[in-house]
Amino acid sequence: RDATPRLNFEGPLVAGKLYFSEGFEYSVKKVSVITLPYPSNQQTTEGINSFTQFDYIASPNQLITATFHFAPQQMKSVNMNSFNPQSTVPDASIHADTTTLADKLTLRGGDLFENTLSYTQFTVGVWAHGAQDLTITPEGNSGNYFAQQRRSSSRIGWLSTYSLKSFNALGAHNIKTGYYVAPSSERSDITERPFNILDSAGVLLERVDFTGGSSVKKTDTEMAFFVQDHWLVLPNLAVDLGLRSESQELTEALRVAPRTGVAWTPFAHAGTTIRGGIGLFYDRVPLSVFGFPQYPDQVVTTYDSAGQIVQGPITYVNALGRVETKAPFVFHGKTVGDFSPSSVNWSVQVEQPVTPALRLRASYLQNHSSGLVTINPYAPTVAGGNGSLLIDGNGKSRYRQLELTARVRLQGDNQQLFFSYVNSQARGDLNDFSTYLGSFPAPIIRPNQFGTLPNQIPNRFLVWGLLHLPWKMQIAPILEWRNGFPYLTTDAAQAYVGSPYGRTFPEFFSIDARLSKDFKVNPKYTVRLSLSGNNLSNHFNPDSVYADTGAPLYGTFFGQHKRRYMIDFDVLF
Repeated sequence: RDATPRLNFEGPLVAGKLYFSEGFEYSVKKVSVITLPYPSNQQTTEGINSFTQFDYIASPNQLITATFHFAPQQMKSVNMNSFNPQSTVPDASIHADTTTLADKLTLRGGDLFENTLSYTQFTVGVWAHGAQDLTITPEGNSGNYFAQQRRSSSRIGWLSTYSLKSFNALGAHNIKTGYYVAPSSERSDITERPFNILDSAGVLLERVDFTGGSSVKKTDTEMAFFVQDHWLVLPNLAVDLGLRSESQELTEALRVAPRTGVAWTPFAHAGTTIRGGIGLFYDRVPLSVFGFPQYPDQVVTTYDSAGQIVQGPITYVNALGRVETKAPFVFHGKTVGDFSPSSVNWSVQVEQPVTPALRLRASYLQNHSSGLVTINPYAPTVAGGNGSLLIDGNGKSRYRQLELTARVRLQGDNQQLFFSYVNSQARGDLNDFSTYLGSFPAPIIRPNQFGTLPNQIPNRFLVWGLLHLPWKMQIAPILEWRNGFPYLTTDAAQAYVGSPYGRTFPEFFSIDARLSKDFKVNPKYTVRLSLSGNNLSNHFNPDSVYADTGAPLYGTFFGQHKRRYMIDFDVLF
């Protein structure tokens, strides 16, 4: 079912001058959806990953490096689950190639001058298993995936950095500055077919058709400049200071991002280490966002239980909006598509050795994001008019996390246990653009809301490690307890019911372990036999739920991953 053979080799082509290395991997992985019948429940990913590197020593002070990364991949039955069987999900082909040429030159005074030129080509094709309309019901979907696309994009990047030799001025300074420029382009063709929303009795509630659309061709240029200083103020106190400015041509915005970090060992013999930092960071806006007005427009028609039209057909025209609130450190005019997604991240961490065998660590981090790119449907403002699907840059999200970790050493470094507790909260705008404009877009676009995000886990406790047993065996246990993931509750028309992601799966509990023993065949080869067990307590850990109020089994959890074992072996040499 799974196989990952690898081949790695390296060596000199010209002794003392030219060196070559190659890493090659073929991978095939299949993941079973246990609630669907075999063999139509296999999600397959198959690909090649090749990385080639040449190093040329031009002189004692100059090294030239060239790399070639080649990574084609085939994906079958992407995002298949209990409610989306094989016929309703797409297949895909993804190909990514990257070539780089880097030059590192140490100057006479000890400064370092580095230049890297890179070229990346990325293509993706997504297609359905047939030409039937997708049908969405409370109990599961049928038909074929509604969207297919072909995208090809490329990027040329040039990064130039200059690092000054360390010098003293109220402490030791290591200053680095650099410049980056990257023109990019994308061509894409998006085709979307109708889909229907039915209730559990098979009555048509809504039909969405698509009209228009044209090939997308977009180009952009990004530029950035940065300067940073690693300042060793005292032997036990280091400060990092940095400033980055960047621009993106399509957004017509200049963004400035200051950041700083501190590492402090306050007590010479206690071993206490305190780290902290705060910074402003920006995300680039993908070209697909600016191509959205050329995507096919939705035409929505709603029906009553007798099959009569209640509303529509209404055309929702794809459009780009503007940023309502101007963020600090962002300079731009009020133009369409002037998006600058940003986040203010700060964290603090304290690490303390208690005994030679016990080390404790506590950390806290927060991420406040604003200006996020979201998509929102707006109904017509006048009778008989068009609605709109508007992309704007006014989304927000908040994330916080407290983590407590302990490491216990047992009879040496190669035998240890880790204990971790994480408390977190994630809230934000739900209609992130990538859900609808990515390689595998979702068909239904609901009105945007701010609420719990689908990846939130308030509490999570983990224990893992490596222990030695008699007869030269070893065991690697993992114990996990956490709150269940939140899930979305909808009605038969696929509208929100209550607070989005206001309900959660049952609490998750699992004990896994891998027991292994090595057998020496000869001085060169060793065979390692292993027995692995998953969910040894056989706790009820479902992966699916009937979350549509129109489903007869609404609220029922299913898809239990029961206790299971696996025997495998490795050849070590």
